[in-house]
Amino acid sequence: MTITPECILCLYQQALRSGRLMGLDEARIKQILDATGDHLKRFELGALTPPEAAVPIYGSIAAITGEADPIAAYKEAASHQAARLLPKVRRAIAQAADPIDAALRAAIAGNVLDFGAQEHFDFEVEIEQIFNTALAVDDYPALYKRLKQAKRVLVVGDNTGEHLFDGLLLEQLSTRFSDLELHYAVRGAPAINDVTMKEAQSAHLHRYAQLIDSGVDTPGLVLSRASEAFRDCYDRADLILAKGMGNYECLEASADRRVFFLFKVKCSVVAAATAQPLGALMRLQAQGPGCYTTDN
Repeated sequence: MTITPECILCLYQQALRSGRLMGLDEARIKQILDATGDHLKRFELGALTPPEAAVPIYGSIAAITGEADPIAAYKEAASHQAARLLPKVRRAIAQAADPIDAALRAAIAGNVLDFGAQEHFDFEVEIEQIFNTALAVDDYPALYKRLKQAKRVLVVGDNTGEHLFDGLLLEQLSTRFSDLELHYAVRGAPAINDVTMKEAQSAHLHRYAQLIDSGVDTPGLVLSRASEAFRDCYDRADLILAKGMGNYECLEASADRRVFFLFKVKCSVVAAATAQPLGALMRLQAQGPGCYTTDN
């Protein structure tokens, strides 16, 4: 996916929300908005993915405020919110007829915790409903078939807070497929509210998977910006679970059948790309843009 006029408006709104979150005065917020405008007017529509377009904007926010991780307060709050519900969700997964299906659903519900989204949803309501809600696109049979055959699985993380529910998924995968080589990828630097090595280690995700720094500074996996070590891990994986809209925006054009996207549709641009309404829950296999016919 590449940026549209709607993406430009969304990035402006993110810049404003960032300033408000940080408690900046009106003059500093105006400075951030001016810098955002300077970046956005240089972008050509169709030239960059939305995550790539976000990088210089958040770089300017960091430079203006002196904060290397401007959304740190949101990330901390999201993690606390997720942590309160973690025991309840863990019990629901353990009691489910298919714990892998349930853990995947919980990981999708966690995608609601997204600072950069155009639309925002009630996280606790999402968690309450996720185990009994039909997914708009659901390629679970194909995913599970590949999982049973896989030797190496890569989970590409997305948002902080959400990563705690990724931990429940990693726990289930490592328990039920004990011979699996399991990797969990994080961003190489703070990118909006995305999970980095710091948050992954604090959540003890290394108990279940090998943590790997993707090397990217974008709020989505731009493979051309990834480290050599991560590219090797990516290339060797038999199954890739890409969490969140940012990873979808960067990888949706891929016809790589190893890739399955797990996310909630939270903006009009992604809704149009997937031909699904806002709020749709997605567990879909990569087939290239505009094609979501399940092929098990």
